[in-house]
Order: sequence, then C-alpha cells, then structure tokens
Amino acid sequence: MSLSIVNDSIKRILNIYKSTDALTDIIYEDTIYKYTNTVNKDNYDSELNNIFSDTNPNFSFFVSNIQSHHLNKYELLYCFDINVNKFVKLIKNYNGLILSKYTFHIILFEYDTTTYNTLKHQTNTPIFNIFKNINKSTLTLEIIFDDYLNIYLPEIKTLVINNYIKFPLYSLFLLKSCMTYNTICSCNKNNKDDLIKYNQIKKYKDDTLNYLSSSIIRKNINNSIFYNILSFVNYELLLVIINPYLELPHSLIHLTDKITKKKIQELNELQEKYKKLQEENKKLQEELQHNKSIYNTIVSKLKKIYKTSPFLSIDTK
Repeated sequence: MSLSIVNDSIKRILNIYKSTDALTDIIYEDTIYKYTNTVNKDNYDSELNNIFSDTNPNFSFFVSNIQSHHLNKYELLYCFDINVNKFVKLIKNYNGLILSKYTFHIILFEYDTTTYNTLKHQTNTPIFNIFKNINKSTLTLEIIFDDYLNIYLPEIKTLVINNYIKFPLYSLFLLKSCMTYNTICSCNKNNKDDLIKYNQIKKYKDDTLNYLSSSIIRKNINNSIFYNILSFVNYELLLVIINPYLELPHSLIHLTDKITKKKIQELNELQEKYKKLQEENKKLQEELQHNKSIYNTIVSKLKKIYKTSPFLSIDTK
C-alpha cells in the first residue's frame, strides 16, 4: 500500500501506531501523550482530521473537493443492503459525499498470443488500440463510492449499502491513494479468469436491463449481481485497507496508556535512584560524622599532650 502522499509527521503517527513497542522518541511520545490527554475521546476523529489538515496540504484539498460533491445530485430510487441481502426502505435525504467516481470499460478480446505479440511489435501502441481491429465486445460500468464507502450505481439508480456511518475523512484520504483502478479492463476470451470477470459484469448488465421499469425484475433479481460488482472493485480489500485507520483513535488511546505506564515506570526508576542516592548520602554523612568524631578525638588528645609537655610548651611560646 502506497502512502507516498502522506507527509512525514503523519507517517510517524502511523508507524508508532503499527509498532507500539518502538517508543523511543521522547519528544514524539510527549506529543501523543499531550494530544490524547487534552482531546476529548469523542472528538478524536475530528482532531485527527485537524492534524492531517495542518500538516498536509493535499488533505485540505481532498476535504474541499469531497465536500463540494454531493451524491444527492443523482437520483436515488432503490437501496440494497448487503448485510441483510435484500432491498431496504429508501433512505430519504441521504447525505453521502462522492469519494470517487469511475467509468469502467470492460473489453473482451478474442486473440491468441502470436497475434498479440505481432500487433504489439508492429504498432507500438497501447493495448487498447492494438486490438481495435480484432473481434471484441465492450461493456461500460459506472461506479461511485461515497464517504460511507457505499456504492452508487447510476445506471440503475441504486445504492448498495454496507455502512450507515460515515468514515472519518483522514481514513478516506489514505484509502483513496490506494484506489488506483485501471478503468480500461482488457479481458482475453481465451483466459479463464478474464472470461469469468467479463461474464460477471455482463450478467449484471443483462439482469438489470429492465430493472428500472419492471418491479417484477427487481423483485426476482439475483442478489449475486451486486456481489459481482463488489468483487469487481475488490471491495473486501478496501475494507481491509481502511480498517487500521478506523482503529487509529483507539490505538492512540492504547499508546497513551502504554506511554503513561512507561512514564510511571521511569518515575519509579527515578524514585528508586533518588532513594539510593539518599541512602548513599546518609552513609556519607554517617562516615563524615564518624571521621569528624575521630578527628575531634585526635585533636583533643593532641591538646592534652601539648599542655603536659614542657618541651612543647617551651617551643610553642
């Protein structure tokens, strides 16, 4: 997964989040500690958005762009919930924002390897143009992702629902950098996997041909057609990618607890060192007092000798 668009400060947040045992940067520990102790836990998502906004100009552009593109400009007639595998009541005033919009061209070519290599060598042009004179059929599929990570299908005015809560903007920002789809999908009719992919989309197109005009077709529609769409865009992979970022606030709390424990441990160690220093100081004081006592005893004895000795008395006068 590429995070090239994420600046260094955000990388450090994510790296510390992913390697919670590597807490070696005291300054950065303090930053997280202060952050998580001054921010209301209910506002973590909002504050993380602010961090991204303050540290990455690309994120500010992303937010401005997504907030200006509302899904409600498209007509929404039907909602299919993949969690319950059925059509559900239409969501009125659905407030989704458009994350990404794609128009896919799924092209089924019929060619062999020799023909492909020959044409490519002769024309030195992109694959899409290489096969312009070869038998082919093309399907067009438009897909829109919103900030719920639900999928809107404009052709049949249907929203495929997986989530009812919006994803935090910072998580969508990071996810979008990974949504690098090739909108021109070349499928070789002689390749089994390619043919399956093409036929899945073709089935969707065929099954929804009279979808809008016939309630019977909608009622009897095979639910797998929506799962074919999800499979086509690797939807499960998107969830795998985005889930760690959804857990980031919780991980920061975990980090705070860990840093707090570390600080307490360091404080305890300092207290132990201070206690040892106090004990050592006490011993030194006792030794000093003992030595001073010896010194005083010696001085006292010397004074007595001095007073009783006539020679010392004569010499000292």
